[in-house]
Amino acid sequence: MEEVLRLPSTRGGQTFTRAGVLDLQPVVGLRAVHHPGPPVGQGEQRQRVPAAEQAVGTIDGSFVRNLAMASLRLGVCRLRAERPDVGGGAQAIADAARLAAHNRSARLVGQLREAGRELEPWRDAPEVQDVREQLAAYGLV
Repeated sequence: MEEVLRLPSTRGGQTFTRAGVLDLQPVVGLRAVHHPGPPVGQGEQRQRVPAAEQAVGTIDGSFVRNLAMASLRLGVCRLRAERPDVGGGAQAIADAARLAAHNRSARLVGQLREAGRELEPWRDAPEVQDVREQLAAYGLV
């Protein structure tokens, strides 16, 4: 498998390998993965979840922190969608918490705490309660 390097640019994000350009991805997709951010226009919002899903699917599992950050961002994107996917968002955040138990970066822990707050509107949902218990068990809330 070739090493992949993602580079955002003003003309669009491009994915490069040592052999050359692998595919093109709009900057908005890369920005969505790295910064789920506040609510935005529907067109941009619809691109966030697929971009985050793609990021999770392309990260080598040996890069635990990166995979945890991408899973966390996927969860937040799902929660902030026009029609929030609470179950999917909670599961992605739970995956990030499980991975964070193996890599306790300060940035990751801080973002997990923020994601725990993102779940607040759905605090009575069983899947959200499970995630909050998991975050507490890992000492993340």
